[in-house]
Amino acid sequence: MLRTVTLAIVMVWATAASPSTLDSVIDRDELLCGVADDVPGFSENPAVGPWRGFHVDYCRAVAAAVLGDGSAVTFVPLADRDRFDALLNGDVDLLSRHTEWTMSRETSLGLSFAAITYYDGQGIMTPLETGVTSAIELSGSPICVESGTLAELDLGRFFARNDMTLDAVVFETLDEAVSAYASGRCRALSATYAALHAIRADQERPREHAILPDVLSRKPVGLVVRGDDDAWKTIVRWVHFALVTAEALDVTSATVGAMADGDDEDVRRLLGADGALAEGLGLAPDWAARMVGEVGNYAEIFERNLGAETRLRMERGLNALWNAGGLQYAPPIR
Repeated sequence: MLRTVTLAIVMVWATAASPSTLDSVIDRDELLCGVADDVPGFSENPAVGPWRGFHVDYCRAVAAAVLGDGSAVTFVPLADRDRFDALLNGDVDLLSRHTEWTMSRETSLGLSFAAITYYDGQGIMTPLETGVTSAIELSGSPICVESGTLAELDLGRFFARNDMTLDAVVFETLDEAVSAYASGRCRALSATYAALHAIRADQERPREHAILPDVLSRKPVGLVVRGDDDAWKTIVRWVHFALVTAEALDVTSATVGAMADGDDEDVRRLLGADGALAEGLGLAPDWAARMVGEVGNYAEIFERNLGAETRLRMERGLNALWNAGGLQYAPPIR
């Protein structure tokens, strides 16, 4: 009993002695956001102009909600092998990059996923000239894939489940696998859908490659925070939910100002009419209004970076709202 009480006192003291992530961000007047260095559509650092991409816009959304300024972000490019250590060591406040939500990452690494921002999956791309329309037709065909990854494992599971012969041509890096595919060494390439769309966009003739409809595995991608700060996780989670809610209510970057004083109670709550809701997050009443005003709603972020008018030409698919055939859905703001 004494040991339990002593442990509880130590834990309370440690919590009180350590500033929260929210306090650190406010004191610094800047969000440190971990991103990937160069993933077309998701996270790009062009030679001229600011960072851009789907994940980059989520960093700006959090900064706008917390600090009232979507530009108050320092983007920290992180390799896959460094991303979790950087977050746990406090080098960044948030990971907004293509990081798959798995049970082991939450239960053994001290991480916490705040929300699923992008529903990804593993797929296969082939040259149109092969005439292949389904992965089922690729039994015995050489398929390029990165070695030692979930992509390699999931490719093997898919072929085993369908009693197919797998001829996996593995490479140490995805870039090497892509080069081999482009040279004709493989009949197909397997990676996540997000990666395949980016790879296709970089090909000399993008429209001569088809991403097959087969889904080898599901890969939910989310915003990641440290597992010891539930208050910060709640803020980041509701940033995402507010972006989805704004789309559902037709609140856009162009209409947010006019709609804030309208008659729709759901819209008014989203945009700050009920200050008590914002107090629960530790934010200003108009946090969501400022955020949508700067980066737009979920649809605007998606279409600006990934949609039909971009190089990637991605469809919403599972990332559409629930009432449009997708999985994006937010709890009510009330």
